[in-house]
Amino acid sequence: MEYKLAASSWGKEEVQAMHRIIDTGMHSMGSTVKEFEEKFASYVGTKHAVMVNSGSSANLIGFHALRLLKFKNVAHKIKVAVPAVSWSTTYFPLQQLGFQLVFVDVDLENFNMDLDMLDKVARENDLDFVCGVNLLGNPMDFDRLTSICNENNIIFVEDNCESLGAEYNGKKTGGFGLFGSFSFFFSHHLVTMEGGMVCTNDADLANYARSLRAHGWLREVDEDSDLHGLLEGVSEFEKKFRFVVPGYNLRPIEMEAAIGLEQLKKANSFFETRRSNFSKIKKILSQYNDFHIQEAYEMATWFGFGILLKNKLEGRRSDLVKCFEKYNIEARPLLAGNFLKNPVIEHLDYIVPYACKNSDYIDENGIMLGNYNRDMTNELQLLEDCLREFFQTL
Repeated sequence: MEYKLAASSWGKEEVQAMHRIIDTGMHSMGSTVKEFEEKFASYVGTKHAVMVNSGSSANLIGFHALRLLKFKNVAHKIKVAVPAVSWSTTYFPLQQLGFQLVFVDVDLENFNMDLDMLDKVARENDLDFVCGVNLLGNPMDFDRLTSICNENNIIFVEDNCESLGAEYNGKKTGGFGLFGSFSFFFSHHLVTMEGGMVCTNDADLANYARSLRAHGWLREVDEDSDLHGLLEGVSEFEKKFRFVVPGYNLRPIEMEAAIGLEQLKKANSFFETRRSNFSKIKKILSQYNDFHIQEAYEMATWFGFGILLKNKLEGRRSDLVKCFEKYNIEARPLLAGNFLKNPVIEHLDYIVPYACKNSDYIDENGIMLGNYNRDMTNELQLLEDCLREFFQTL
């Protein structure tokens, strides 16, 4: 028996979907991608969805489209607030696009950005926008975030790669900001091999994202988009080979979209199972006074189980990990811990207005276990047996 960080959620439907695409002979981005985009946008509750080859790429084209739309002629250095605890792909596209990162601490209860600190930072640092991260399936307090941004005349976007299906006041995350990003990597809520999505209600941002996704051309861009005006007078023959923005090649393939369509049919059952698994692990951990498990602000979908060690376990993460290894339980740090502790930070343009003490604590005492789209009774029984032995030896 083993408890791994992730497990497959594919069934025969996903395998059959792959075969259908193989039989068509059309493998690159086409009608199946478009169908998945439309159904995914409808599920999230946004007007537009743009599929790409990964959640990392979703952040990249979302941030790039934002720069072209809102900050094209801005002379000053563009400042974006980010939480100090997240994954690398929150930060790297921002650096690659020339933004300055303003690191904000996180809340020790729910692990999301500390909005009290954000409020203070926004008033003192002339922020241009905020990248909020719904961490590990847990929504942010969007009422408070919206209020802070409105009061300081700044934009916010969502890195929602870990929180598909989570809800705040009945609305799905990824649909609150100017755009929201999603990932369909193996460990995520919906799995398409690789794959990601940008969702937005802003038609201009969606069209910029479509052009950026594929070389900077106009082939997938709406005909009424202002981008088409850049090629006014150009013949239809030439238009397919003229470029309007400095794009990439981040296109998904038809097979990924076909799998996504099958996974989307199962999405609600996946989320209910993840919530059920969370209730079970919370019951196990509540037997001990030395764990804090991530608190949900609202309707979370629990990407994984984020746990803080406290009391007599504070500073003893390595001891617990050794016991996990004995029981074949995979564990990892809580994402990248405090990202400021990573050596790559020397390559980033950033400031830290206030000490990120909570992120430091997470860096040293945070641990993460996996959650699946299926029942985990056996895996969690293994965890319970492991913890029983561990605490007997303390």
